[in-house]
Formats: sequence, structure tokens, C-alpha cells
Amino acid sequence: MKHCPLLLLALLIASCAPPYSPELNTSAALADQMALIGTIGPVSSPDGSATTAIKLLPAKPTASTTSLTQMKLTSGFLVSESSGREKLSWVLEDSGGNVQRSDSNGGFDLTGADPNYPFYDYNVLTTTTTANMVVYNLGSLVPSTTYQAFTADLGNAQFLNQVPTTLFQSFFGTQIVYGGQVFPLPGSDQFNFLLSNGGILEEDTATFTSPLFSGSTLQNPSVPALPGLGSRVLYYQNAALGLSYASYNTGGQWVCYQWNASPTSLSLLAGVTRRIDAVLTDGDLISTHDGTLTIYDSNGVKVHSVPLAGMQFCYEAYVGGTPYVFFSLTLSFPHESWAFRAYAIPTSSLRGLEG
Repeated sequence: MKHCPLLLLALLIASCAPPYSPELNTSAALADQMALIGTIGPVSSPDGSATTAIKLLPAKPTASTTSLTQMKLTSGFLVSESSGREKLSWVLEDSGGNVQRSDSNGGFDLTGADPNYPFYDYNVLTTTTTANMVVYNLGSLVPSTTYQAFTADLGNAQFLNQVPTTLFQSFFGTQIVYGGQVFPLPGSDQFNFLLSNGGILEEDTATFTSPLFSGSTLQNPSVPALPGLGSRVLYYQNAALGLSYASYNTGGQWVCYQWNASPTSLSLLAGVTRRIDAVLTDGDLISTHDGTLTIYDSNGVKVHSVPLAGMQFCYEAYVGGTPYVFFSLTLSFPHESWAFRAYAIPTSSLRGLEG
């Protein structure tokens, strides 16, 4: 009889009307303004009762996906946290409606993590014949920064060809990686990096063929010195606008600098006092700091703010020729299980979200 509540939960989630959860109730106003991609669950906790936080990162659209109606939430990556560790899992709903989970080997040690920054960056890549992800660890002692590629089977709940972590030094040599970004292009991803080359900051793009980076192009050989910069920065670039950004914590405060490679210029965006989590294809900067979605224009002027009400930013991706911003919602249930919902909204509509 102990399995009955879990079975009932599965039946309810599979229906159009999921069971009541406080997260659904809290997020309803925001969720109603987005397109629901789907619901997946129940999923057992990767670390049982020790799981303290968990988030779904749905697989990205494929290059051939032309509309949201072609997308269904039947799989995704989970990032979970327990004491001192993070774990990456792959979940997939089979034809019978059961959700299977496969965990990555070993998990990720959080020893030495700076509370101001994500110790690991989980970057979902465009889906090909597999679901794909590259995990950056830019929080380790410089210059021992690393990356690790993961591919997941779209037909089974399992990771494929798990490879060890790779030092960025093996690719960039003596250049030190200070920040990295995966930026969406129609049907593909662009990889941008901020590097220190003998103390001089520069910008590169790179080519990635799983599981390794295999080529780079120097974009800007001389980025202006960033005042108060330590060894960690959240770095973003919008090549279409010719603008780059560095968001970092210095003296206990978040600052954001913008620069243009040609002609070289550097500007402090004084109005940006929150951590920046992404620069979007339309040029807007977004922050999800403290559970609030704050949107700034490309020059750092605050244009909108709305509570996320439990929604978590996942990424921006193209669906056909239209960029969308994807969010997920974690629903907690008894018996150490979770369900997840994925949502999307056109990037052009993000400023119009109402709380």
C-alpha cells in the first residue's frame, strides 16, 4: 500500500490538472503568461532526504524545431544539491509514463565555492541526436579551471560516453579563463571566453565538438582593464551589437562593466547593482538575483522587474527563427520526490511579464 500515493501522484501529473502544490499556486500568475512545454515527474530525489535544492534544465530544441508545439517535456537534465556537493542527472519519461533517472559519475565537489558565484556553470547545448551539456568549473584556483562534456540518450535514461574533466589549460595553454558564455544562434551555439593572457584581458570564440574544444579565434586582443577584478567574473557578449559585459563582486558590491572592441571603450553601468545572469539576443541584460527577474537594456538602464515566484531561469534558445527564454518550476511532493514544469516566452515579450 505504501506505493499508492506515488502512483496517484503519477496519474495526476500525467493528466491536464496536476495535483495541488504550493509552488504551482505561487507561480500561477507568472506561468499563465508563458507557454507550458510540459510536466515531468514524479522523480525520486538523487540524494534522498539529503537533497536540499533541485532544478530542471530541459533539453534544448533541435535545429529542425520550428515551433513550440513540436516540443514536449519528456526528458531533461537535473541539477541537485546536497551538503557540499552538486549532482547532474538525466531523466526521461518512457512510453509507459514512468520516469527513469541516471546520475552522472561522482557528482561535483563544492569545496572552496564562493557564495557570490556559481561554482559550476551548467550549459545546455542544442540537441542533436543526443541531449548535450558542457559544465564549466571556473571557480577553482586559477589557472586550474576545467570543463566536462555530457551527452544523454534521447531514447533511454542514461548518459553516454562520460569523460573525465578537462583542464582549460590543455586548450588555451598559459591563458587563464576568467569567464565563459554559451550564446544562442539559430540552430547552433557560440562559445565565448574572457581570458587573461599574461595579465592582458582578451576575448576569444571557440569551436566545440563533444567532448572537447578544438579551435579558437581571437576576437579582441586588448580588453580594457577591469577595476577591482579578482579571478572570477560573469562574462557575456552580444556580437550582433558589438558589446561585451563583465559582472563581478568587488568590495562586497556587484558591478557591471560594458565595453566595445572597436573603438575600445569601457563604461561602468552604474544602474546595474545586481548579479547579471545572461545577456539576451535582443541586447537586454537579465538578473535573477534574490528570486527577482530584473531586466536592464543594453546600456544598463533598468526597464522592468518582477518576482519570479519560484520560477527558475534556464537559458535562451531559438525555436525556428524566434528566440525564447525558458524557465522551469520545481514542485516538491512527499516521499522524497519531485515534479517539474518547463515554460517558454518569446524574448521580445519578457519585458511585459506582470507579477
